[in-house]
Amino acid sequence: MRVNVKMSKFHSFSISSLSGLANLEDWALNGYTDYMTKAEAKKRIAKLREVINRHNYRYHVLDQPEISDAAFDSLKHELYQSEQQYPDLITLDSPTQRVSGRALDKFVKVKHKKRMLSLEDVFYREEFEAWQKRIQKLVPRQKLDYFAELKIDGFAIALIYRNGFLTQGATRGDGLIGEEVTQNLKTIPSIPLKLEIRQKMLSSAIGKKVTALLGKGEIEVRGEVYMTKKSFEKVNQERQKKGLSLYANPRNTAAGSIRQLNPKIAADRQLDFLSYDIITDLGQTTHQQEHQIAWALGFRVDQGQYCRNLNEVIKFWDKSAGPETSCLTRLTAWLSALTIIGFLKNWAWLAKRRGEPLLLNFQPEKRQPLLKILSFRLVGPAL
Repeated sequence: MRVNVKMSKFHSFSISSLSGLANLEDWALNGYTDYMTKAEAKKRIAKLREVINRHNYRYHVLDQPEISDAAFDSLKHELYQSEQQYPDLITLDSPTQRVSGRALDKFVKVKHKKRMLSLEDVFYREEFEAWQKRIQKLVPRQKLDYFAELKIDGFAIALIYRNGFLTQGATRGDGLIGEEVTQNLKTIPSIPLKLEIRQKMLSSAIGKKVTALLGKGEIEVRGEVYMTKKSFEKVNQERQKKGLSLYANPRNTAAGSIRQLNPKIAADRQLDFLSYDIITDLGQTTHQQEHQIAWALGFRVDQGQYCRNLNEVIKFWDKSAGPETSCLTRLTAWLSALTIIGFLKNWAWLAKRRGEPLLLNFQPEKRQPLLKILSFRLVGPAL
């Protein structure tokens, strides 16, 4: 529900009152900077950004909203009005900058610092076992273990944060060269405009390195843009009302939305983002740790599961393909198949010899395991 409020006077609340929720909705519906000095407005605007970004994180990443939609919309409205009054106070991480700028004439090509790999498919468990045997011959004394995760059938992107701020977002392209689509990616609420440490880091050493790079440095995060079943159905309903042809599937619709020159189109599609990779060396030694770091930085991730061997990967796949799978469509969008990736730990050097991702696909709507595709990837801390 959206509430439009017209006020004849300014109701004063202290800046500190924003930190509590007791007065937040009243404050959101009544507070404006109309009668503040610029110094007071600067503090108010900074606090508004902080509060809005926090509630955006709770809603789109944690799924734990604390205030009503009306209060949240009012907070954003006040911030917008305040920034219009003082445009020099607009910052890169302001929520008002998620949909900004004019439509582009064309996309700019960008080179990835590290190749964004595609998937190599196999079709049976026996091929999985044969692949593991080949790897085991290369490292006969090494115990092979995995990290399995549910994967979205989405649109792969790479995000570059410089000094903590999102400065570049690019498509996979051919793996080496992609297209910059930063303006469109900024419209996705689950992609932070500014990185912050929101959860406890794995270690003090990793925490210190992350903190240093957030102050001065670069962090690259990769993941997939996707569209939920609910958003996909809403888009098609609107198209049907207008007599337009319906989109075929969420994956292609999400990809097409990101490749629009006008960011307002992407904003209207209600896209989401799931992170699965940290490219920057932050001291992580396993792929599971990359998930934990991404979560701590405010990204949505799949929890995944550590698997000691191939059999545990298959068991995890079997469990994920059971009757309870339907509940996962909330996170993974409407897919023809959910996917599990098994990541081999600590052997990045092998990726130069055989760099294939491991995927186990099944059809959740059929509520029974269906081994459809297997593929493999060797992943280490730097990949």
